[in-house]
Parts: sequence; structure tokens; C-alpha cells
Amino acid sequence: MADPIVHKLMTGAEWRAMRDDGLHRGGEHDRRDGYIHLSTTAQVRESAAKHRTGESDLWLVCLDAAALGAALRWEAASGGKRPGLFPHLYGDMPLAAVRGRSRCRWTGKGGIVSRGGCREGGRPGPMTGGQDPGRSATRR
Repeated sequence: MADPIVHKLMTGAEWRAMRDDGLHRGGEHDRRDGYIHLSTTAQVRESAAKHRTGESDLWLVCLDAAALGAALRWEAASGGKRPGLFPHLYGDMPLAAVRGRSRCRWTGKGGIVSRGGCREGGRPGPMTGGQDPGRSATRR
């Protein structure tokens, strides 16, 4: 897989801790499985619906896949029951790999819409709900 940007859905508390600590060690679900669950642009919506439904303080964090190095592996999920390969990070997620982040909200149709966005190469970046005003850098 060669997706240059991968995504992590995280709570506001997880984002603030990552910003303050300089890294993210994963949430409860990640620690249980032994790696940090990430998504491609195409996988974000399904991942949000499966793992983050209804969360009120949800953030989409966009990461430079190359900056994650060899700790990033592309693997089948759910024992191969879900199509495609998913990015899994076997190690801490460094703040230095973050290329953007935005707060998300739930729509009435069960999807999420990012309120900001990530940019890649100056173009509007990946969003789950079709609207992407974009943000070029991580705010602290």
C-alpha cells in the first residue's frame, strides 16, 4: 500500500494528551490488540461507524505514513472478513508524524463530517463527509 496519509480517529482527551506528551500510545482497543488502529482515507467512514458511533468529542488526525516508518504495517482486519488491508502501527504514534487534524461531528445520517481537515500537497485532504475547508498545519 502506498497511501501517503493515514488517519487515526481519537477522542479530544487522547488528542490533547498526544499534543502534550509528543506521542500517542493507543487507546484501550489498540492496547488490547497490540497495535494502533489506523485507517486509509477510504476506510475512515466505516471505521468511525464501527468503533466511534455517537462520540461527541471526536478528532480526525492525519498522519504522514512515511514518517511512521517500519512500524507501520498493512494487514487484513477482522480475520480477513473486511476487504482491503488496514494500516496498523506497531509502536507509539509520534506527534511529529501529524500533518493535520480536525474536530468531527456526527451527522443525522450516521456519518461523520470533519470541521476542518488535512491537506496533502496543498490540495484539500481526505474527509469523510464531503466537506473539507482544509487546514495546512497542526495547531498546538
